[in-house]
Amino acid sequence: MIRHVRQLGGLMIAQGALSCFVGFISLAIGPLNLIFFTRQQVNLPIAGKVIPWVYIVSGLLILTSGVLNAFAGVRIRKFQNRTLGIVALITNAIYMFSFFSLPCLPCALALMIFGLVVLFNQDVRRAFAVGLESLNTPETGVQTTPALQTGKRDWFARNWKWLVPAIVLLPVLAVGCFGGCLFFGLQYGFKSSDVYANALSRVQTDPSTMAALGSPIEPGFMVSGNISGAGNIGHAELWFPISGPRGSGTVHLVGDKSAGKWEFKILEVTIDGADEEINLLEK
Repeated sequence: MIRHVRQLGGLMIAQGALSCFVGFISLAIGPLNLIFFTRQQVNLPIAGKVIPWVYIVSGLLILTSGVLNAFAGVRIRKFQNRTLGIVALITNAIYMFSFFSLPCLPCALALMIFGLVVLFNQDVRRAFAVGLESLNTPETGVQTTPALQTGKRDWFARNWKWLVPAIVLLPVLAVGCFGGCLFFGLQYGFKSSDVYANALSRVQTDPSTMAALGSPIEPGFMVSGNISGAGNIGHAELWFPISGPRGSGTVHLVGDKSAGKWEFKILEVTIDGADEEINLLEK
């Protein structure tokens, strides 16, 4: 069982790094949700106030757990501070209370169970009591393992050259996936809105716009701006590109929703490469 101690320390370091990055991502999601619910004025006051803070608090707790696991893992590999290792392993249970990090829960709980079994072993407790230097000294009376006697490196020591870069790249991929999902989610939300569909339909059938850009007129990929509202009221201001066989342009709209119906205050098309602006509300 003693030979598993250094392996446990390496796993705790890896788990600590992963927890730190999961915590940072959760901390980022919290304020983004807070801004989203505030801007959208969603008719869910409890969710709008509680959900962002759940992310923030759970992110702080997971980040703390990650720091403890990483620090304790270094100490465990040196057969030092067994109590800190036990506390750090128990903090992995925080994954049970964060729905964002539920995919990480099985690994965290497996490490916690494995680590507690190792650290509560009697031989391991004696090894920590006498220390690593004494453990390798025959006079202590503690039975050493061949791995410690011969100085053979454990799995973590042999594989850290690829494990550490993998841990470093993992958060980059996670942040990139999160950012991509957030971006595409926002674009889908804009393009599936009634105000966007209404404006695009009017632009595509406007004679002046078709004369300037040709037909058919197709929307571009990226939409920017904001849409807020709750129920039958709302406000929107959007910009989105359009293009046709003869050129391209940008649509700018400002609208208010009342009694479930959108009314445009501004709906105009700016033709690229020209000073021409087509005001669709004057027609």
